[in-house]
Amino acid sequence: MSRILATAVLLLCACGSDAPSTAAAIHVPFRVLGRSADGDGTLRDRVAATDLPDDAWRAFVADARAALGGDPADIAVTAAAIALAPSSEGVARLAEVFDGPVTVRCELTASGRAYPLAEGLIYERTEPEPVALAPRFALADVEPDDVGPLLVGEFDVVFVGQGGGAFRGSDARADLSVTLEIAAR
Repeated sequence: MSRILATAVLLLCACGSDAPSTAAAIHVPFRVLGRSADGDGTLRDRVAATDLPDDAWRAFVADARAALGGDPADIAVTAAAIALAPSSEGVARLAEVFDGPVTVRCELTASGRAYPLAEGLIYERTEPEPVALAPRFALADVEPDDVGPLLVGEFDVVFVGQGGGAFRGSDARADLSVTLEIAAR
């Protein structure tokens, strides 16, 4: 019996490894201003999926559909990172901008539902940059009526982070680059 089970497991693993898949890195630019922090120090920005550089989301979905022969059965963020762009003003490190949790999520335009993409902690001693974020997104976690709008890009990518004390209320500007490694199968 154990030999049959072992053979079945090997066959399933072998078949799964040949399953078609596709992957891409999507870069999301955000800008947060020290003077725009909420009363509790929260910094926010949002970018429409349709406004991503090179129409990256739609290109990813089109490439996935071409490679897979239809809509993906699964989409997942496999890795994520955040970096401070050189165009920032008044700050040189992420640890000067943030002191606590940072989250990147997608918010569906029609339903208003939000799904986490990646999250992490940035604090005074955080180094080196870019800072890795923990990936959090899987298509299986998306409500069925949100899948269609997600695939056509009807969502905003939202950044939320806890601002550091010196940055909050200042005239400094942090230009952020979040990279999401996304895979579809």
